[in-house]
Amino acid sequence: MTERNKIFNGMGIAASIYIVLFIVTMYSGATVISNYVMPLVCCLVILLFLMAKVKGVQRIAFVNRENQIEKIALILIVLFLLYQLSFSYDKDTTFVFVERFLVYFFLFVFVPKLDICVRIIKGIRWYSFPVAASIILTTLINGDRSGGLVGTYQFAGMMMSISFGVLLIDYYYERSMLNLIGLGITFLALLMSGKRTFSLLAVIAYFLIFSFNNDTKKRKKFIRLTFILILLLIVAYFTVPAVRMLAERILLYSGDKTYNGRSYYWTAALSIFSNNKIHGIGMGCFSQYFDVYFHRLGNLEAYDAHNIYIQMLAELGIVGEALFVIFFVICLISTIKLFKKLRKIREKEYGYVLCYSVFLQIWFIVYGTTGNPLYGAGQSFFYIASIAMMMSVKHELKIKEYNCEFMSV
Repeated sequence: MTERNKIFNGMGIAASIYIVLFIVTMYSGATVISNYVMPLVCCLVILLFLMAKVKGVQRIAFVNRENQIEKIALILIVLFLLYQLSFSYDKDTTFVFVERFLVYFFLFVFVPKLDICVRIIKGIRWYSFPVAASIILTTLINGDRSGGLVGTYQFAGMMMSISFGVLLIDYYYERSMLNLIGLGITFLALLMSGKRTFSLLAVIAYFLIFSFNNDTKKRKKFIRLTFILILLLIVAYFTVPAVRMLAERILLYSGDKTYNGRSYYWTAALSIFSNNKIHGIGMGCFSQYFDVYFHRLGNLEAYDAHNIYIQMLAELGIVGEALFVIFFVICLISTIKLFKKLRKIREKEYGYVLCYSVFLQIWFIVYGTTGNPLYGAGQSFFYIASIAMMMSVKHELKIKEYNCEFMSV
């Protein structure tokens, strides 16, 4: 684990490029890079293929012949979206999602080995520092909420909630003062974003990652970190206006101009569903449909529904929503089962990667109740990638068990 703090040590050119592109894609936010997320993901798939199959390229990926249930569930989603093309309200938009989830399927076929998964998480941890610092500095300079390296304060909240979770994982698996510093600045950057949902997700991560950890000193670490964060929160409240604004919005549940609009979106989505219960109007078509038929509800622009489960009812109907929810549940259950199995083995690297996978999956599922992570290419990418990391651990464990059986014979 200590060696992998040096992210690129021993990595070939393909693996190094893969790590860099992964982190760039994950933190694309609202920057110009966000327009090229899917081409970047296609590049990642090509790199994985090279690392899995091509001679002369460092073999640090493999062809995944396991996890058939997860792959079948994803293919069924693609087939359903292909079926929707025959009646979709906007066929071009739905076809974008067909292409997207088909590319994601190949992330389940060509999977990075455990070593590169650990290094990616370490890379995310290191990149969290400059991103958090940029958010804090631009907010202080501008006097208003800012996004720094990720573009907007909305994405600042999103990525800092994830960065906070990643640093928490590393904090419990590694003894490093840098993790305490990182947790402090990502926590402050998160507070400065003023985003309630992402602050709540950070709180969930705080207790979730603690409960999933096997560190014998985790209670001591938890108490120390809690004291530091409470102290930081008090200081920030009295010195940073953006933090006071967040506290007021949480206590009064006011000041969110988009929240009142959400009830309109949800009403519209449920109305669309009532007339298209079985197979919906086509994935990705809610915004266009709303724009034509529901401006009468008082909204000035069409947008996603800020709840993927309600929006999927409108766009996918009962059948499509069931396919997605089943996929979410299958992947999460598989990861938790594997995590419980590994608690007995106490392999540090396996637990490190699986803790990240569980955290990202729960983050995505919970955030889906108030946000649009399924529809953003960047967010859906790092969700799918976290599941692929679970598959990497499962593959490594199978090899380890086989070698143990062979040695015993």
